[in-house]
Amino acid sequence: MWPNLRRPPPPKPGALRRRLYRRLGVALIVLLGLLGTLAWRYANTASERAFDHLLSASALTLAEGFRLEGNALRADVPPSAFAMLARLTDDRVFYRLLDDDGRTITGYPDLLPPPAPDARQDASEPQFVTTTYKDVPIRLVAVRRLLTQGERPRWAVTLVAQTLVQRQAQALEMGGYAVLGLLVLAGAAAAMIGLAVTEALRPIVDLKQVIADRDPRDFTPLRQPVPEEIQPLQRALNSLLARFESSLTETRTFLADATHQVRTPLASVITQTEVALRDATPAQQEQLQRILRNARSAARIADQLLTDATIGNRLELTPRTPLALARLCADVINDRLGGAGDTSLRLFISDDTSATAEILGDRGALADALRNLIDNALKYGPATGPVEINLHSDANHLNVTVRDYGPGIAPEDRPRVLRRFERGSSRLPADRLGGSGLGLAIVQRVVRGHGGQIDLLNADGGGLAVTLRFPHLPEGETQK
Repeated sequence: MWPNLRRPPPPKPGALRRRLYRRLGVALIVLLGLLGTLAWRYANTASERAFDHLLSASALTLAEGFRLEGNALRADVPPSAFAMLARLTDDRVFYRLLDDDGRTITGYPDLLPPPAPDARQDASEPQFVTTTYKDVPIRLVAVRRLLTQGERPRWAVTLVAQTLVQRQAQALEMGGYAVLGLLVLAGAAAAMIGLAVTEALRPIVDLKQVIADRDPRDFTPLRQPVPEEIQPLQRALNSLLARFESSLTETRTFLADATHQVRTPLASVITQTEVALRDATPAQQEQLQRILRNARSAARIADQLLTDATIGNRLELTPRTPLALARLCADVINDRLGGAGDTSLRLFISDDTSATAEILGDRGALADALRNLIDNALKYGPATGPVEINLHSDANHLNVTVRDYGPGIAPEDRPRVLRRFERGSSRLPADRLGGSGLGLAIVQRVVRGHGGQIDLLNADGGGLAVTLRFPHLPEGETQK
């Protein structure tokens, strides 16, 4: 078998701004963590050095008090040795002076010295160690002094220890100030990162706004100035616009050709059938009437299919103009009436405001929607009608209601019949005339394309009432 050479699916992208914030935020947190650790260690080191300096100064002062009297080692304890440590009132101080035999001259006899330095270390240098004494943590310094007077040299050892309360408090205070400074720095850095990310993404936001504000019929290349990194995206968008314009042109040409190719033979069949009816025998007339009925039904289905195929492009690309809905209803009704005595269609206008109110829309698409509603009402209502078209206005909408006196639609079927190729669950005699299930779907697309809504209700006294609600034309607006 061939190995699977397909690339793994790319990771699911998130918002670019969120990804930038997340990555920069992680980097900032890591940096602040490192700086905080360094600051805290520096605060402890600085505090330890300062207190070790005081501790060693005290021990050196005590070491100066050693003297030899013959072979005996003696020591004086000068008060100045503890003067500096006495200022640290929160700490306790311990000391011990001992000779080279380990005998205590003065001080705390159980204060143990650290191990003697090895040969590589300078024995005269202060030796520091952190340990415990009487179950309390202490910092101890040992200072060794060589006395050469007398018969033989003698080593004298000075031990001074101090508890850690004050130095820990000093380290905490210094570290706290350092961390506080880092937090202030972090806040300023976060604000600068936010401003930098916003400014860096501004060209993308501007490009998005240019595309959003562009007229749907405008396929010219984008000329928005963008940074070098976004130019490939702009070129890709321009290429997409060019391909879409070419595809749309081909689609329009195909639909126009399809309309001609479908309608022409059907119109020919209808015309020839009507001519044949004039000289046909009664038996032939029945067959020809069936052919004529089916041809007209096929022609209507073809018209609806073509209307459904083109209505999306029409709503997207055709400019909207102010139009009086009452005049549009009257024109559609006049075109649909069979003759001067035909009373199957009735138009009612509630008041003068409704008669002159305008909406912003596409006249052709709205006329198609109204014709579909009237055809459905005539198809499913009584043969003699009537079909009532009511026009009334409220505070926010101009409403058109087409009402018939047929069987209506069951409530559970109303959402379904607004979808393509869907009908009610109950088969009606009119369904045998070849309905396509597209009429109400086309109406809903037109209404939604105009920012309106459609309501289906069974009317009082029987029949279905379909109400189309359109927003009023905004004041001062003349064209969309």
